[in-house]
Amino acid sequence: MAGDFRSWLWQTCNEFGFFESTDSNLTTNNFVGPDIPVDYYIQQCVDVFGDAFSNSTIFSNIAKTNAYYTSQNYNATRVVAPNGSNDPWHVLGIRHNHNPQLYAFTIAGAGHCADMYPSAPSDVPGLTFVKNEIRYLVLEWIYDNKY
Repeated sequence: MAGDFRSWLWQTCNEFGFFESTDSNLTTNNFVGPDIPVDYYIQQCVDVFGDAFSNSTIFSNIAKTNAYYTSQNYNATRVVAPNGSNDPWHVLGIRHNHNPQLYAFTIAGAGHCADMYPSAPSDVPGLTFVKNEIRYLVLEWIYDNKY
């Protein structure tokens, strides 16, 4: 197993729980179907890192990580948090503006990291809008002398 993947898997199993399962009622526009249950990933953690991992230990570790990093109550300023509705991880992202300078966007019809690619004629309208908003906000912050 490649080193980069192993470290990502360790973080996923031990801290984040970013399992790309399709059996949750939290996913929207489920275009894959319930083919990959979360238990598949739990078993992957056990196979790679040993029997110390189970549903309960993984979810307990995730809860500790969320408590440490304040989970969904992230309250920084000058932050843009875009999420694509077709990204299986969007439900784990920041989805609400917790203050006037934290901008959470859910982009209908967009996938994982869609906002990070150059604009293209095939971009869905919401993606074009959010890319423009991100550009506007970042430029505003750069040129604002009120740090």
